[in-house]
Amino acid sequence: MHLFNVFGIKLQVSPYFLALMALYAGLGVWPQAMALFALVLVHEWVHILAAKGFGVEIEAVELLPFGGVARFKGLFETDPMVEVTVALAGPASNLVLAVLGVVLGRTGWLGQDIIDYFIKSNLAVAGFNLLPALPLDGGRVLRAWLNTRNGYRKATRQAALAGKVAGISTAVLGIICLALKYTDFTPVLTGIFVFLAARKEDKEAQFVFLRYLTRRKEELVTRGMLRTYSLAVKPDYPVKDVVRQVLPQRFTIIHVIDEQFRICATFTETQVIRAMFEQGIDYPVGQVNRLP
Repeated sequence: MHLFNVFGIKLQVSPYFLALMALYAGLGVWPQAMALFALVLVHEWVHILAAKGFGVEIEAVELLPFGGVARFKGLFETDPMVEVTVALAGPASNLVLAVLGVVLGRTGWLGQDIIDYFIKSNLAVAGFNLLPALPLDGGRVLRAWLNTRNGYRKATRQAALAGKVAGISTAVLGIICLALKYTDFTPVLTGIFVFLAARKEDKEAQFVFLRYLTRRKEELVTRGMLRTYSLAVKPDYPVKDVVRQVLPQRFTIIHVIDEQFRICATFTETQVIRAMFEQGIDYPVGQVNRLP
């Protein structure tokens, strides 16, 4: 559900998040629900600020019970270091807030019950999001690491599988703890939400490259032309370094040259990006023509 726009970014709320808020309200713990909403919002806003620091454009942000999922313009997902930094910014913000809660607790300005809930909630959000499973932040770190070896699509599939396993495990453990009266229903619902969100990430991975192609086609239709930019690279040059030269305002043509400065092959940016998605960021550009 679309709430409003903030600096041109669509803020959306997942039905899963609304269901959790409604359940909290129905059980008469509305203050806790609002606190959770605020923590998730701050968590995701820090992600946005970190992404903008790298010049990444954000199209929309969807709030989930354990954090959020941002949809980025361009090829943010293909730069592992940027994805790692942006992913870790969210949990880091919760740790900072937890420390702030400890400081506020010593001042005596707020009741200790509120302070304790604030600290525990931030630690829980940070700790849970660091699990190596998509769509959690730790899962994005895992995908970035796998991306260097297996390509974006396969890396997403593997990290999403970890997310499904984490979701099922959390739900089962939550049911056991709930039966033993060690906890409330939150772990069970969170596990279910993580499983469903991981499955969604898995399905959407194949469309990231298609969305890029669609935007390129829209630019061509709107402008009627795209300024081209040529690169001359050696056959062993990794595709990740070629993609870093791709800019929205121009279309890149890549010429592979040998030691005698003869052109061995010519590729478009879309061919090279496709190779990176399927073969990994270190795939040599000279072998792009071997792909089907």
